[in-house]
Amino acid sequence: MLRLTGLVLVLASLAAPAQAFERHWTINGPHGTSTAEVERYCVDGVCYANVKFIGPHGRIIHRSSVCTRTAPHVWNCTGTIVGPRSGNRSGAIQILVN
Repeated sequence: MLRLTGLVLVLASLAAPAQAFERHWTINGPHGTSTAEVERYCVDGVCYANVKFIGPHGRIIHRSSVCTRTAPHVWNCTGTIVGPRSGNRSGAIQILVN
């Protein structure tokens, strides 16, 4: 679910007008309450996003990403996820926006 949530947040930020925003969510699920904080801002065709997710057992996941517009409707994104057990993963993706 976290992977899908991250992708949805990136796509939503690319579709939105270039501006800064901060969002906070509280999610009540079968295992308890989770919270999410999202910051996003764009400057000169480069968008930055930071996400902090706190799970129901207090485990924290940080995600940061940078998306750069490389051509009309084409974005190259890189990001890093740092998990609760000191693990981290990095990756890159190209997004075509119609």
